[in-house]
Amino acid sequence: MANRSHVYTYSTDPLTHKDLSEWKWAIPVAHQLLASGNPRVAESHIWNNDQKIAIEADFAAGIERLSAFLGWLQRQPEVANPAALAKAIQRTQAFFEKSENRKPFVLLEAAEIFVLDETTPLGTQAEQLVAEIRMLAAEVDRAIANEGQVPRTLLKLVETWEEELGLYWTDVVYFSLNGAAETA
Repeated sequence: MANRSHVYTYSTDPLTHKDLSEWKWAIPVAHQLLASGNPRVAESHIWNNDQKIAIEADFAAGIERLSAFLGWLQRQPEVANPAALAKAIQRTQAFFEKSENRKPFVLLEAAEIFVLDETTPLGTQAEQLVAEIRMLAAEVDRAIANEGQVPRTLLKLVETWEEELGLYWTDVVYFSLNGAAETA
């Protein structure tokens, strides 16, 4: 079994979840950007351990930033496989046009990735991920606004987007929370 990053959207009144994505062996940029709207450490909805090891964020701001970044990426003249990127963006837009895939909050569950680092506590890794997401969001916002030099991490995605961006959306993930009204 591969360790995965999982992303869900959810509402609190009543508490309902919708599966969005999973990615093997890493926390892809798309997951981070989707969780970039005021990200904060939160209790996991997958793991029943009362630890704050998940990332919660505001959906609307995250999907707006992800969409803007995809537009920026598509405009880069050196982007790898532009036809495949165009199709991936169309699939992304179609997936998020569905109202059931748009709830007020995003939940990024990355503990399966965190456990690969046996030296750093899960909660500490969650806090570090929030800081990384905030930094990525600021870099993306500057790139979109065409302010200053584009960071190497974003320029690298022009070439490696197929491996690192994580534009995979699905209605059911391995740890499915679809419709779940309470934690597992």
